[in-house]
Amino acid sequence: MFPGISMDPDIRFGKPCITGTRIDVATLVAAVAAGETVETVADIRARG
Repeated sequence: MFPGISMDPDIRFGKPCITGTRIDVATLVAAVAAGETVETVADIRARG
């Protein structure tokens, strides 16, 4: 796996996530591709 990315069957159904968060990689990549910043995605998810 990659540093900073983890998979845990108890978090987001085992999807690859940013370590220490519940932000899955696919959601982050899609949001950034749509024009959001990583910081904005993290802030939105933190308020979640």
